[in-house]
Amino acid sequence: MVTIFYSSFMLQLLSTAEQGANERHPFDIGFIQTEEKNNISIEELYHIIDTTDHPITEHYMIETFDYFEPHSGYDLDYRYTFVPIKEFNKLHTGQLHIPEGHYIYFINQNAEYAFGNSDYENGIAINTSQNPITLSLEKTINGQLFNNLNYHNFDFIILNDADYELIKNTVEVYDAKIHLLNVTDWKRTTIAVQGLIEKLQSKNTVTEPLFERIEFTSEQELLMPSAKVEDYTYNRQGAGLLLFLSTFLGVLFFFATFMILFLRLYSDIDQEKKRVNKLYKIGVTKVEISKLVSRELQILFISAPIVGILIAFVYLTIFFKDVGGLTHSILVSFSIISGLYLFLQLIYYFYARTRFYNEITDELV
Repeated sequence: MVTIFYSSFMLQLLSTAEQGANERHPFDIGFIQTEEKNNISIEELYHIIDTTDHPITEHYMIETFDYFEPHSGYDLDYRYTFVPIKEFNKLHTGQLHIPEGHYIYFINQNAEYAFGNSDYENGIAINTSQNPITLSLEKTINGQLFNNLNYHNFDFIILNDADYELIKNTVEVYDAKIHLLNVTDWKRTTIAVQGLIEKLQSKNTVTEPLFERIEFTSEQELLMPSAKVEDYTYNRQGAGLLLFLSTFLGVLFFFATFMILFLRLYSDIDQEKKRVNKLYKIGVTKVEISKLVSRELQILFISAPIVGILIAFVYLTIFFKDVGGLTHSILVSFSIISGLYLFLQLIYYFYARTRFYNEITDELV
């Protein structure tokens, strides 16, 4: 039961590794660039990524800045990541418009995972040396338009271009650019991505540490690029290893269970011989005895595994209830593992039935 559930889960992860990587990474490669960190030139970037194996097909640079303000209810600085509407519209399919004094709260996650922050939905007031700059919420939208980077949260404030420039020129902000690249064949970018990571890290070691407002993680983690190929490789290798381990344990458990059942049958073999002999003497034929043996063994070898599979399916349903429910790929994976388990169980059943029947009918007189 447990091995069926776990093996089904691992097989599903293995079979959907590419699909998951595509969903989590709309772009093949993404990274953040600030004034001092990850400060790579376009020539250096293209020299690493734009090769004959995987030429660059798209490259967006999205301008942003971060503004920090003390939170009114907690002893911490609150972070706002602002993006001008002209930059946001480079990625958004519909060209949005925002009137001055308003903003769009954008959550860079798909609807089933997008949990908004109410602090961003109640308007924004930015304190300045003169009058505060106040902004009203226009609407909230969600959808994963670009790769999630460790440097940013999922929350972005989209502004009218004039408001964006006003805030940028009025208060202390931290500028950054989001680089988003697509190539012809992302599965072949492993070496290029590693080269990019090494290049960025070498540049970051000779600059001042990142601003201290970011806590609970390292500078290296914050600035790490997001690559589709790394996500794909990590999940595929991890799921493959765990699937092998769970399958290996399942096979061991399967053989152990069969041996226990087989020993259980043969522990009472003498009593069964006497019972069958009595039935035979009162006129029960060997065909009828064979049917009787089949029904008795079906309870052990068929009914019990089916109950286990049903329980595993219930576990699987509960497990995936809060993450979109049972998808087609999960059901296919579960069906493959369950079908294989039942197939092996049937082989054992026919083997055990034949051996057991021959043993108890060998001395019929």
